[in-house]
Amino acid sequence: GGGMKPLPYLVCSVTYLQIKAQMCRADVADFHLSRTLAPRIQALGVPYERNVFYRRFGLMDHNGGMAVEDITSVTEKLPVTWEWVKGMVQKSEYGVDELRQSEEKRVKLVQAVGWVDSILFFRGGEDNGNSNEVIRIPEVLMQDVGNIHSIRDATRVAVN
Repeated sequence: GGGMKPLPYLVCSVTYLQIKAQMCRADVADFHLSRTLAPRIQALGVPYERNVFYRRFGLMDHNGGMAVEDITSVTEKLPVTWEWVKGMVQKSEYGVDELRQSEEKRVKLVQAVGWVDSILFFRGGEDNGNSNEVIRIPEVLMQDVGNIHSIRDATRVAVN
């Protein structure tokens, strides 16, 4: 009979079992992450990021809420965000009252004008032959700057 000799067979079997054991450990870890940690992170993530944002831009009141007394404090503490929102409203096909009353229209405006036109495909000085584009990221998106630049780079490569 032409079977495998005992020692190589033993080595192959042990190697196979080690690989399977590693795969099982990875599956257990993935399950733990998806069922235990992910829901906790999701539940705690928004309040945590909001708190970091309030502290970073001096917006937190003594109760941990947003301390913005008036429009002037918003324009002073979040100037890029203020200009970004103003630009969206100016470019909007909807009136201010329509936007106030319809969350759906506000969401569409932020997605189409705020995100796609003003951030994702913003071309800065490129139209004038100056490729040193400077994009001003609104303060509300500051925690996502790295991701925004990665998405813009991937989009630029895909479109060109």
